[in-house]
Amino acid sequence: MDLPNPHIALFASPGMGHLIPLVALSKRLFSLHGFHSTIFIVSTSPPSSKAIQSKLDSLQLPSAINVVHLSPPDVSAFVTPQTAIVPQMGSTLPRADAILINTWEDFEPRTLKALRENPILRRIMPLPVYPVGPLVRSSGLPCDQSSRVDCLDWLDEQPVESVIYVSFGSGGTLSEEQLTELALGLEMSGSRFLWVVRDEGVGMSKYLPDGFLTRTREVGLVVPMWAPQVEVLRHPSVGGFISHCGWNSTLESMMNGVPMITWPLYAEQRMNAAMLAEDVGVGLRTKELPTKKVVGMEEIEKLVRFVMGKEGEGMRKRIKEVKESGLRAVGEGGSSRDWLSHVAQEWKKIGYNKANAMKRSWEGDKDETEFSPAISQSHAIKRKAQQAAMELPNPHIALFASPGMGHLIPLVALSERLLSLHGFHSTIFVASTSAPSSKAIQSKLDSLQLPSAINVIHLSPPDISALVTAQTAAVPRIHITVRESISALRAAITAMSPQPIVLVVETFGTAAFSIAEELGIPKYVYIPSTAAYSALMVCVPTLHNEIKGEYVDMQEPVRIPGCKPIRVEDLVESMMDRKIEQYDCCLYMGSTLPLADALLINTWEDLEPTTLKALREDPILSRIIPLPVYPVGPLVISSGLPCDQSSRVDCLDWLDKQPVESVIYVSFGSGGTLSEEQLTELAMGLEMSGSRFLWVVRPPAGKDGAFFNVGRSGGDEGVGMSKYLPDGFLTRTREVGLVVPMWAPQVEVLSHPSIGGFLSHCGWSSTLESIVNGVPMIAWPLYAEQRMNAAMLEEEVGVGVRTKELPTKRVVGREEIEKLVRFVMEKEGEGEAVLRRKMKELKESGLRAVGEGGSSRDWLSHVAQQWKIGYAKAKAGERGESFTIFWSLILPLSCV
Repeated sequence: MDLPNPHIALFASPGMGHLIPLVALSKRLFSLHGFHSTIFIVSTSPPSSKAIQSKLDSLQLPSAINVVHLSPPDVSAFVTPQTAIVPQMGSTLPRADAILINTWEDFEPRTLKALRENPILRRIMPLPVYPVGPLVRSSGLPCDQSSRVDCLDWLDEQPVESVIYVSFGSGGTLSEEQLTELALGLEMSGSRFLWVVRDEGVGMSKYLPDGFLTRTREVGLVVPMWAPQVEVLRHPSVGGFISHCGWNSTLESMMNGVPMITWPLYAEQRMNAAMLAEDVGVGLRTKELPTKKVVGMEEIEKLVRFVMGKEGEGMRKRIKEVKESGLRAVGEGGSSRDWLSHVAQEWKKIGYNKANAMKRSWEGDKDETEFSPAISQSHAIKRKAQQAAMELPNPHIALFASPGMGHLIPLVALSERLLSLHGFHSTIFVASTSAPSSKAIQSKLDSLQLPSAINVIHLSPPDISALVTAQTAAVPRIHITVRESISALRAAITAMSPQPIVLVVETFGTAAFSIAEELGIPKYVYIPSTAAYSALMVCVPTLHNEIKGEYVDMQEPVRIPGCKPIRVEDLVESMMDRKIEQYDCCLYMGSTLPLADALLINTWEDLEPTTLKALREDPILSRIIPLPVYPVGPLVISSGLPCDQSSRVDCLDWLDKQPVESVIYVSFGSGGTLSEEQLTELAMGLEMSGSRFLWVVRPPAGKDGAFFNVGRSGGDEGVGMSKYLPDGFLTRTREVGLVVPMWAPQVEVLSHPSIGGFLSHCGWSSTLESIVNGVPMIAWPLYAEQRMNAAMLEEEVGVGVRTKELPTKRVVGREEIEKLVRFVMEKEGEGEAVLRRKMKELKESGLRAVGEGGSSRDWLSHVAQQWKIGYAKAKAGERGESFTIFWSLILPLSCV
């Protein structure tokens, strides 16, 4: 079904300088994305509205762009002749949902980076920032037709780049003394000139030096009030521009490759002038600000001669480069065009589709009273006030977890945080592999005593027997199970009441995107891992095309744009063989993640600054995944998963008797198992170290070990641990060690003061639990992205140590294990002290991120606010009311 074009509302304050940028934006949105626009203009008086409309009529705007002049308000009681023009803005800008800026990435890279990354600036304005410029008028504002013809005919007779154009915009005026000095300076320079002089209805000759017009008639043209500026600046005869540095005029000059003499008068023009002269090198400034003192004729002469003569060749070359840079930004595949496409897509997904769905649902039941323009404003205000006073029920979100506790628990942690901070209720749908597995998972969840606002629903296990074999690996099993669960998920979500306002999936759940699109709600991906893993995954399709052969045969590390190179041996396990199903799953994941509306990642700004910067700013990576990226971690569950109650008591009672930081905790997560030989070596290494230990032992899985068996029967988990451990081990170590079968209350263990180290598989949930408790680690990666995590912990953050070779490549011997445990646990060692100090610092960093005013807490608040806006809109739609949301604040300025 074809839907009508989406319609947006724009709001312009008084003045052509404020209106024209919105016209330029509207035209770009219409031509590229089909958006229709209505621009509402605040008017100061009926004559001003009439004058503006007259100019707009001459622009011949497409019918898709409509301009409405609001009735001028009576402000006589609020202002005096001395009242300034510009109100306070700084406190209200951060209330927007996003900011569009009329600049581009290559023009202001440093400031754009600061707006996105600087920790102080981000807290002041934690919004998405989209540079979408340079947006300029395609044609100039109208002037008297005879003046227009005179200007262009005169320019046609001048040599190439021989004329300096002089104009101070629609609001710029000079003193009589300054007009005289400028006139004489132009005359003394000997340069051709086209000068727009504002005469306010009286003859220009009254303000110009006697005889000036006569003496310069062969080289100059003076026009009153207006000139067709866009056409003038693009004319080949124009070689320079004396300008007030209004940003519209500045962009028009740059996009036509015309160097400038900067003459700032008001607003932000001084900043623009400084940037043009000092940062970009395409303009010259007067020695002092023209608003501070009259600029003399000699200085004006010198500036004009510089710009128009041979001395200005370098400046002309530089502005041509800037012009090309701007054209690339708004051209096909350019950064600004991509950002505007991203914004347009967001608007279409979040607002337009949902609004149309609601419209269809209530269109037949409109109020009998028509909404006339005459009463629209007062009715709208009353309605908004009523909505604000109405207490809405808590918004509800849907989350989708793939099989395995390691995928479910991060969504539980996210749901807990959203409930405690923002009042969101959650329903987590879990793809199940079998009825017994669902029952086991639910039993563990029941013991967590989740609040009633967090509901977990296990979908019926799909029959995948015809799609898998006994040899099908874990990752393909997860993908197949998720794919075959989509119909059940669709039915379950559709049946929800109230309907969810957003769908959040983890990395294996992107097949559910179609459900969100059908419902017209946003679709977010929560990646319960690192930003580095996220960057790698989205690049897999690109790497697949660029790298020939197997990754394991590469001699060089894999390079992700803007990120630290990844050693081949540290790559995700599924990438190691292109011929297997697991690799196809990686390709699918990498190609579907960018289809989300945004990514939430369980990391924080200070932990992965380089990778997060690359995801947001790198010109290649940010095009592969042009989405908002929100680091919201570290998120960990508030209490540990349950184990047998007697085991829990045994663990904690035993820990209570141990000295502070004296015990190393050993666990390989819910999916990690070791071979029999490795179990023996680990036991002997722990014993030889002499350290106290708490070891969670799972039965071995064959000679080579196996990990993460999803939907398949494992070994005999009910047999005694002694069967797999060295003879006499339990007896010899009973004074210093405790071995528990299968599960331990990990969160409580790691938070216990007696724990001083963690030998871990480096699953990200376990890693974060260790970090937030300040426990240094021995990294023992087994599967998935755990190798990348281990490398980061040791090499980048310095809070862990690794085995010499990967434990999946060879058995780690007891001597090496003994050495690693002693390094981490022995207090006298210098290495141990550094490791422990760095981990404490990292713990504090993580706690700051999720604490009051922290970066992750601010990002999550921003996301929650976005969802609540959508929720408020949905509730308005249910009541059959119009509810307009201004998604973005549009700044027709540079980002400085």
